[in-house]
Amino acid sequence: MTALASRADDTSAHPRVRLLRAGRLAALVAVIAVAGAGCKYSVFAPSPQAAAPQAVAVAASSPEGIIRQVFGPLGVADQAVGVAACESGLNPGADSGTYKGLFQLGPHLAGSVDAYGGDWFDPMTNTLVARDLYVSHGGWSSWGACRR
Repeated sequence: MTALASRADDTSAHPRVRLLRAGRLAALVAVIAVAGAGCKYSVFAPSPQAAAPQAVAVAASSPEGIIRQVFGPLGVADQAVGVAACESGLNPGADSGTYKGLFQLGPHLAGSVDAYGGDWFDPMTNTLVARDLYVSHGGWSSWGACRR
């Protein structure tokens, strides 16, 4: 894990390569977390005390559920839902002609979208690319007026 983490932090690599490396590492962490969620003894399984009393069940397959699943480990799930709501009204099919999907991703992110399967309007793909952009740019600055 240390070798992989150090490669993800390689500042000598081209920015696009660093973004893909960071995205792959983050995707691996997300896959491990999702895989462990159903395991009785998983380190990722929340304790009964961890559930917030005001928590509302959100379907994991809904756009909001996907956003919460992907951005939750970063501790910014509520902010991410707010950005997507501002950008697209949580509509995965939103298309302004230039910007597409839940997070209204621009054409400069085509390589990242392709790395996750190429479907701009797939809520998971759009959210994973948005997460990578959030991580690589250190926050919500890429979302202009909708940043939190």
